[in-house]
Amino acid sequence: LHSLYVGPRMGELEGFAIDNPAAGFKTFDDTAAYLQHLDLVVSTCTSVVHLAGGLGKPVWVMLPAFPEWRWYPYGETTRWYPSARLFVQKEQRQWEELVERIATELRKLAASRRRRTFGEWFYGMLFSLLLRLQAWQERRRLEREKREPQRKEPNHSGG
Repeated sequence: LHSLYVGPRMGELEGFAIDNPAAGFKTFDDTAAYLQHLDLVVSTCTSVVHLAGGLGKPVWVMLPAFPEWRWYPYGETTRWYPSARLFVQKEQRQWEELVERIATELRKLAASRRRRTFGEWFYGMLFSLLLRLQAWQERRRLEREKREPQRKEPNHSGG
């Protein structure tokens, strides 16, 4: 299991077998690169859900009984993210039933999954490395711009 939570309650994950690399992320590029390694994202409506959906990664979204307008209509799909599957509470504030429904679906998914081929793994890793390289180059460019003052071009207009 992986957690991408960053916030004051991160300590609550201690003692569980959960990897949480998010504390080291500096930008959404880092998050996007990490998401490339995940088979599925399961979360409540967060920025990670929208990033995963935007990247086309499979994402299951846990929603309250009366979700906000962007998830309308209240089916299992959304026009915003074709890779998303919506899980809506049957009763307000009753997360237990929804979590059990997701657990059942996860068991079904795990039973039907095959291992990724070497090619799938390799190209996933290559894409992730390219994203990280691009993010690193952008950070270096921004740092260089901060260090070096802007050079003014000479005025050759003769005036």
